[in-house]
Amino acid sequence: CGIDVGARFHVWIAKLVHPDRTAGPLAPARLKTLAISTVANLREIIELLKRYRVFCGVIDAMPETRIARQLTGRHPGMFACYYTASEGTGKRDLVQGKVLTVDRTAAIDQAKEAVTSKFLMLPQEAAKIPDLYEQVGASVRVFDEEANQGRGAWKWQHGSKPDHYLHALTYLVLARSIAGQVGRYAPAILRASTR
Repeated sequence: CGIDVGARFHVWIAKLVHPDRTAGPLAPARLKTLAISTVANLREIIELLKRYRVFCGVIDAMPETRIARQLTGRHPGMFACYYTASEGTGKRDLVQGKVLTVDRTAAIDQAKEAVTSKFLMLPQEAAKIPDLYEQVGASVRVFDEEANQGRGAWKWQHGSKPDHYLHALTYLVLARSIAGQVGRYAPAILRASTR
């Protein structure tokens, strides 16, 4: 699950599916979208997590740190995410406790790659979800010549339109990348998260 925080919470939930035997022995697993939604409060988020039996998720830690702390405290497989701008410092993604710190550009690059490589399967009704395509495509990657002490760096720039679903997707892809670390505790987490 990936959750972006704004006036409303944008939630993207998916599950990892493995190909059937007819797809061949080298067919890769893919993320199948189960739900894309906007909700108003923490109670509605928890209802979605229970309904879809989410065992691993990432929520935007800013600007609603209080909500992120409440959700990570109530759900054992939920992590709060802080974006950083490493700008070539070599800083790697970091998971400490229930907090994930990632390079913003690299994380969004991974989300865009999940879409373009078709690793992420959208639902058939994706075109009917209000603002989905507009928000996923709202940010653009540009070269900032001043970044990285004048050496320049690529960055994702937010346009004039909201990009909440792009960030929910980014948090979903991050959740998938750390799910293996959480996965060995999945049965206990599922029990705890569905109470």
